[in-house]
Amino acid sequence: MRRAKQGNPDLQAELVIARKRVQRLEAQLSERKSDPGQKSSQKEGTEDALLPYTDIFRQITENTPEIFWLFDRIQRKVMYVSPAYEKLWGRSVQSLYDRHEAWLESVHPDDLLYAQASFEGIIETGCGGEREYRIIRPDGTLRWVSDRTFGIRDAQGTIYLIAGITIDVTDYKDTERALSESEKRYHLVAERTSDVVSITTFSLNPSYVYASPSHKEVLGYEPEDLVGKCPFDFIHPEDREKLIPIMTRYISLSQQGSGIREEKPPSERMLFRSRDGWGNWRYMEASADLLDADHILFVSRDITERMQTEAELRKARDELEQRVQERTTELKDKTDRLEQANIALRVLLETRDRDRKSIEESMLFNIKEFAEPHLEKVKQTNLTELQRGCLDVIESTLKELTSPLLRDLAKNYANLSRTEIQVANLVSFGRSTKEIAETLHVSKRTVEGHRMNIRRKLGIRDEKKSLQSYLLDLK
Repeated sequence: MRRAKQGNPDLQAELVIARKRVQRLEAQLSERKSDPGQKSSQKEGTEDALLPYTDIFRQITENTPEIFWLFDRIQRKVMYVSPAYEKLWGRSVQSLYDRHEAWLESVHPDDLLYAQASFEGIIETGCGGEREYRIIRPDGTLRWVSDRTFGIRDAQGTIYLIAGITIDVTDYKDTERALSESEKRYHLVAERTSDVVSITTFSLNPSYVYASPSHKEVLGYEPEDLVGKCPFDFIHPEDREKLIPIMTRYISLSQQGSGIREEKPPSERMLFRSRDGWGNWRYMEASADLLDADHILFVSRDITERMQTEAELRKARDELEQRVQERTTELKDKTDRLEQANIALRVLLETRDRDRKSIEESMLFNIKEFAEPHLEKVKQTNLTELQRGCLDVIESTLKELTSPLLRDLAKNYANLSRTEIQVANLVSFGRSTKEIAETLHVSKRTVEGHRMNIRRKLGIRDEKKSLQSYLLDLK
């Protein structure tokens, strides 16, 4: 059976004083009984001296929640029980005066043998001690009580009274049980979790006071071998410098009377490298919480594989971005070269088109200016039927050759007459007004009139603009 670990120290001090006073009173009473021939004045003086001590004893016992009791081990009966018994036991004090075993009727069945045997042992030996047991009150509620007993001796040194102090320790037991269950749950989690759990002293030079079994599997250290060692000794020097300011901040909060749990959680991610038992550096991510003013709890997780994966992903991303950049540059170069080739081809095609048009116009001009006039002259001569037939074939062939060219000219000069088209074509070849007049067998004034009409129909309002340049751009 477990024993109580707490009481009311002020009350116990007063009870010790009261016990000594009771012993002096008992000694005085014994002396009085052994010397019946004492003078009556002495008797009255002794009784008067006892009165203030009796009153003190009564006030103490009747005004405290603890139960004070006296038991006569010679006559085996209850001599005194304080009123607090009725509040805790839920039974009358008189029931104990009538039958001292009455208190056992309230003891829990599981604790009855222990309570009875331990009480008998105290009575037989007169030795004091402490004990705990449960009682069931008449209303059915269960309470834990703790007894502390001591013997009171007479003038000859014989223990004839047993004094006891009984207190209600139910709240303490409930708290103790809750703490025990919480501790069991914590140890169950700490023992089975894959996270690395440790408790260290709270200072700039901490030391391990607890290390979870996961240290063996994750870091290769026996937990008991870490106790007493400084965790900073296992941390990479570069990361150690980063952690010291965080620890300093925690210490500052502690000195200000603020726990970590009462503050906003630190925004910093406690990431550091820790040397394992095989000589490798492991990346650890940790959180820290103050357990009390002297200890701090660290929960760490091995994220080495995650860090390596992130590093590989960053490397792959950088390589991909580099390849994309190189490919983009390559495509841009090819695009630029293709654009330049397209420009060159476009210029070539435009040049070929202009050359084709120039050749066609030159051929049309030559046919109109040199071939057709001569054909007309030949037709005016005396020709045989065969010669006339050949001439018709030649004239027909020339028309077939020139008709597509005339259609192209008609597209560009849709609003111009046939004569104006001829004048425009000659102007585009750089012929002067005089040369055009001689070619068409008309006067210079007529040619100038045609030039004016061409400018008007083509919308050339700027008199300074060259008709030849305009016609060339039109083609």
